[in-house]
Amino acid sequence: MRVVLSIQGSSDEPYEVVFEREGEVLIGSCTCRAAQFGQICKHRILLLSGDEIYLSGSDVVKVKEQLKALVEGSDLEVELGRISELSTMKTEVDRELKKCKKHMVELLNRDL
Repeated sequence: MRVVLSIQGSSDEPYEVVFEREGEVLIGSCTCRAAQFGQICKHRILLLSGDEIYLSGSDVVKVKEQLKALVEGSDLEVELGRISELSTMKTEVDRELKKCKKHMVELLNRDL
């Protein structure tokens, strides 16, 4: 199965994102600068994670279904699950860290 998407990123020109799966192996490419240099490409990760931020038009539901089908049972499914889990944990940790810092400022600003 092969899915080709044209998405609008930070560049004036849209990026082309291509996902292809054979058996359990799922590969993907993107024409963004990060992907071209072998770095983390947020476009591929967000799309495979089900994020709609780069999807537009009437085919959003269809594209999400296609991407979900690509991921299910693939060699990337576990990693995407782990990314989702860690992102949730990070959000919770960031929230708690902010509370702790606020409390520390309150303690530092109290009268002796």
